[in-house]
Amino acid sequence: MIDKTENEKPLKESNQTLHEEPSLFEAKSSGGGKWKMKLFLIVLFSALGFLFWPKGYMSGEAVVQAGRFARMGLTNSGILKEVLHEKGNVVPKGELLVRFENPELARKLEERTFALEIMSHDKARIQREFEFLGKDKERKSILYENGVVGRIHFDKAGLELLKAQGELAMRTKEIESTEAEIHFLKGRVESLEFRAPFNGMLLTDPGIAVGNFLKEGDFVLEFADPKSFFLELLVSEKQISKIESGSEALVNFRAFPWKTYSGEITKIGPRTTEKVEKVFNVQYVIPCEIRLHDMPVNLKYGMRAWVRIGGRRRAVSKLPPQFQEPEQTADRFLNPKVLEAKKTGIGS
Repeated sequence: MIDKTENEKPLKESNQTLHEEPSLFEAKSSGGGKWKMKLFLIVLFSALGFLFWPKGYMSGEAVVQAGRFARMGLTNSGILKEVLHEKGNVVPKGELLVRFENPELARKLEERTFALEIMSHDKARIQREFEFLGKDKERKSILYENGVVGRIHFDKAGLELLKAQGELAMRTKEIESTEAEIHFLKGRVESLEFRAPFNGMLLTDPGIAVGNFLKEGDFVLEFADPKSFFLELLVSEKQISKIESGSEALVNFRAFPWKTYSGEITKIGPRTTEKVEKVFNVQYVIPCEIRLHDMPVNLKYGMRAWVRIGGRRRAVSKLPPQFQEPEQTADRFLNPKVLEAKKTGIGS
């Protein structure tokens, strides 16, 4: 009996131990609830901070444009006769790029040039005749005064002189009209020769073989000055208040992703333009000009870049003076009193 009782004691102690375990699990679960509440509050405040924290920057995609750019097309129909430069060639101002011919214009110019030559010879003949008749009238006037010749001879000399004078005036008008026509035809023929309007690079060529025909108004080539390249960023009118002339810009080109270039906004467009993304989605944007402090060596017209504008933080300008805006420019538009003070000389 004693042994049985002693064996029952450990059993009771083990039962007591088993009854104490649930209390330990309850204490652990209450601590986990507090941790979840803290995590929820952190996420909530982070979201509110992201939504309401003032953002002093903006970003977008910009395209390389050229300040000096020429898109050339035919003003008269013609046949392509010669292509002297290929795409990508650097060409000095005035050098011939492409030459067209128009046989009809060439024929008319030749005819009118020949007609002008004949008219010039005829005018010279009439001029000599007019001078002779003028001297003849003077002689007959003296003879008439001395009674050597009659009145009829004197009047006839005067009529012949007036006739020659009329012919000379008419021929002079014809020559002037022909010269104007030749000048017009020469202009049309010269327009078939495309020359570099400034020092720059040939971006495109006619894209057709020599001997093909192009009609009036057809596109021929594009020409640009690489030294005038800049980035054009279209900024939504809702975000235009975040930037100003001189704002710092960081640029990453798709073609050169390993380097970040710095620059600044040098010009903000004076008006909005429409940017159609979809059929029923029209945005109103303002073009902004960005000049880089260091241009990539292999920068090409039309390249795209991702731009981040540092809000109203002004960049340390490294641009030439012609690209820098005066400090008072914006104030003159925002505050008319500043402009009026400048006119009257106050504060100068």
